[in-house]
Amino acid sequence: MGQTLFILLSNHPNLLLTTVLSRCLTFQFHVLSSGEVTHILANSFAVEPDKAAEFAPWQGAV
Repeated sequence: MGQTLFILLSNHPNLLLTTVLSRCLTFQFHVLSSGEVTHILANSFAVEPDKAAEFAPWQGAV
């Protein structure tokens, strides 16, 4: 039988129901710098460095 993985992301986990939080594993992530984003885009996704630097400041924008 297959397994299901459900990923819940929140900027405000304190607003989630305790019954939901009690069933979750919690991971905290830090914000990447523009330089880190540029490096990842250029090296992992073959984005041209100039384009990667152009998009990097947008990280975190929703």
